[in-house]
Amino acid sequence: NSPVIPISPEEKKSILSTEEKNWNKEFQGLMDLPPTPDKYTQIRHLSQEFLDTATMCAKIIIDEQYIPDNVKLIPPVSKSVLGGFAGGRKYMCKNIIFKFAKDAWLDKVGWMYGGRFANDERAMKATKYELKGIVYYSSLQVQDLCFPMMVLIEYKGFRIVAQSILPINESTLRYGSADGGLTAHADDSVLNEKMHLVGSRLNLSPHNVLGHTIYGPGDQEVHKGTDGRYYCIDLARVFPCEAPYISDTSNKSSSTSISSSTTIHRSPVLPPAPSRAIFYRMLRPEFVLSNQEPLCSDAFSAWGRMDTENFEKFNTNI
Repeated sequence: NSPVIPISPEEKKSILSTEEKNWNKEFQGLMDLPPTPDKYTQIRHLSQEFLDTATMCAKIIIDEQYIPDNVKLIPPVSKSVLGGFAGGRKYMCKNIIFKFAKDAWLDKVGWMYGGRFANDERAMKATKYELKGIVYYSSLQVQDLCFPMMVLIEYKGFRIVAQSILPINESTLRYGSADGGLTAHADDSVLNEKMHLVGSRLNLSPHNVLGHTIYGPGDQEVHKGTDGRYYCIDLARVFPCEAPYISDTSNKSSSTSISSSTTIHRSPVLPPAPSRAIFYRMLRPEFVLSNQEPLCSDAFSAWGRMDTENFEKFNTNI
């Protein structure tokens, strides 16, 4: 949480006039060094500088969110620049990407987290899983798998996700899907082996996504960057969701609030699961890792339904 300390116009201009860093290049360079105390000291200093810079920029973005874009010090960038299926408006400043943790409208689906009505609280909850996914993937120390610098910033009741810009684009995707499931990739045999290793270590079962064997969520993205490194992003759904349910006393209309692609379980004691809960109520990593059976990241979702032979098994295991 960032303290609510106002930033003067002069301070804002001073922040934006400072020299820009290539955060990713410096970070990956440090990660490539042999493990020594000096390496980790440098990483700590770089991380603190990233946090300070991202926090100041995020404060400006939040302060300016309700004024016209043409007078903002940090205006939003077009979707064609950064893309994204459900990320909402994005901003770029000091070689860092920023986005609000807000619910996003999806055509033919409704609100990503709220269903019929927008629910920013659930969207804010989902962002912590993105950070948790990066933490657990990176903790495996699979050779040549890299990750962005990332921080969650809370200020004046808003949450912003800040992430270092990576050397990736639409043509660098090698694993997962970047278009909501219209296409999927598992195009690199070397990378496929690395993701197999990630899945086995996290006790995640493989599943079929549009003819490709995928470990982890179908909407994760692993790119082979223009610098030759593999970069993993969009990891919010690495760990499977809780099993959705409705109470036995729920009427018919309450059951329709849950996606038609989701298997419903009835409970005589539990209250109805909120709409779209499979996207923001996730199992604890400790539970997944200790489970006797590997669990599927895409259980109960339309992504998991693509594996017609195993979908019900994935759901039953959870």
